[in-house]
Amino acid sequence: MMKEGHHVPKPNYKQSARDHLANAKKHLETEGEPHARYACLELRMCIEALTYLNLEAYLHEVPNTVMKKWTPKQVIDELLAVDPHADQSAHISVGIEDTPGVPSKNMRYLGQDKRLSIKWANGAHNALSNFLHEPTISSYELGQVKQEHEMRTKANEFIEKLDTVASSPLWGSNFGMFTTFSCKCGFSIKRKTDFLTPGAIVACGDRNCGRQYVYTSDPDGSVRFVPDRSTYTCENCKQPQSVDSHELKKLPVLTCSCGAKAQVTTAYELTKISQPSG
Repeated sequence: MMKEGHHVPKPNYKQSARDHLANAKKHLETEGEPHARYACLELRMCIEALTYLNLEAYLHEVPNTVMKKWTPKQVIDELLAVDPHADQSAHISVGIEDTPGVPSKNMRYLGQDKRLSIKWANGAHNALSNFLHEPTISSYELGQVKQEHEMRTKANEFIEKLDTVASSPLWGSNFGMFTTFSCKCGFSIKRKTDFLTPGAIVACGDRNCGRQYVYTSDPDGSVRFVPDRSTYTCENCKQPQSVDSHELKKLPVLTCSCGAKAQVTTAYELTKISQPSG
């Protein structure tokens, strides 16, 4: 339990990534398998830090479940669900528009926000993870136990890419046309309108909430976020009842206004999708 008044420090993932990278380089300068293995561990943590650094720019756009995910693929998958360009590097320039909507004729280049693509981050993270486990019996029998030179080869293969991203002077850029609304809990939810489709489920990003909304677009161009609710008919009073969909995972038993209780269960149904020929 957190003590009253206890201050939780804000993570500095940019510095963490640089520190992990520096530690990896030091280990690779020293001979011995333990140093090679620790270099792989530091690089693995560098990839994770850079992934979380990217996530920080999208905290008002992703569901709260992403907070509990830690592998690069899991995190980046969530980011790509709200922004298909979230794992792409971008050159950033700024300028004042003389005419709204028309690019400025006097743009100032700021630099590049370099990011790890989901394919590269996942591949590198998995490759490094292979060196951080005790070899299985099968690995010994098949002669697949990783050797020190393999660890060093992989580590040196990934260092240049990670060094480029970690040393990038720009990070956390997140531009777009946003629509914003307040969740019932008070959290401000943001979504890029370019990537929203009618019927899309939008989840609150507050770690203590998780409410879900359905995105709808009216003919006049206005947008609405309607609470996603599940309905059922009470077996006792025969009246329709509803409950927030996100609560179904936490409430195995629902209580009707008449006092009757209903058990929430998961059911599976087989559906024929094709008829065999002949």
